[in-house]
Amino acid sequence: QNEKIVVIDQINLPEAKTKQMSSILDKLGLERKKCLLLDEGENRNLVLSLRNLQKVRYSRALLANTYDIVNADILLLTRAGLTKVEEVFSS
Repeated sequence: QNEKIVVIDQINLPEAKTKQMSSILDKLGLERKKCLLLDEGENRNLVLSLRNLQKVRYSRALLANTYDIVNADILLLTRAGLTKVEEVFSS
């Protein structure tokens, strides 16, 4: 897989379970990659589900910094996160 940027529609987790998030990353082929997930807004269940995954970092798209983006092997964005990144970095 040569894609460095992966855009998904959204991530809605009914409860904060690391196993659910790990399963999603596995289905996307990202389970062993250093990922930065950018989403817009606060998603408490997503943040809690990611905190035990060592190679995955989470940031709100508005707060994304250049170092985290360049340091990640894969940039995983939700559609809302992509829209916000475009707004932030286009100005």
